[in-house]
Amino acid sequence: GQGTFWQCSQLTEIVLPSNLQRIEHEVFSHCMALTSIVIPASVTEIVDRAFGGNRNLTGIWVEAGNTAYCNDSNGVLFTKDMTKLVAVPASLHGAYAIPASVTAIGLDAFSGCYGLTSIALPSGLTEIGHNMFFNCSGLTTIEIPVGVNAIGSGAFWGCSNLTSIEIPASVTS
Repeated sequence: GQGTFWQCSQLTEIVLPSNLQRIEHEVFSHCMALTSIVIPASVTEIVDRAFGGNRNLTGIWVEAGNTAYCNDSNGVLFTKDMTKLVAVPASLHGAYAIPASVTAIGLDAFSGCYGLTSIALPSGLTEIGHNMFFNCSGLTTIEIPVGVNAIGSGAFWGCSNLTSIEIPASVTS
């Protein structure tokens, strides 16, 4: 259920059952010792913020045969059609380019990615959600694509080294 293992600071490993279908909101959030998660092939729904704030998480890996989700070589979790970036392991460092096919990014997706220094956002992105880059203190510059028409509250909260942000006139909130 929602928040079941929230802040389990000593949890280092998770073995999910092979018949699991849904992963709830914040179920594994802020489990600071957690380093890796494997999503079973049976999972068809992952609610936003399921894995947020896990500073040592190095990857979210999806088993072969999953029809709803996939991951890239960095352990970043996407919907199978690659149109939504669901979650990013907080240990992601350096520059990251979101695939061009992505049009949506889950809530808090990059939350706590302290080592992220730059991000290339796809031109098809239309919204930057609430807390999307929360505490990404390594992020220094960002350019918002012209297609973005809304930026959620707290999107850049804690981005203490952000020195430059380009926002197109199309953004209304």
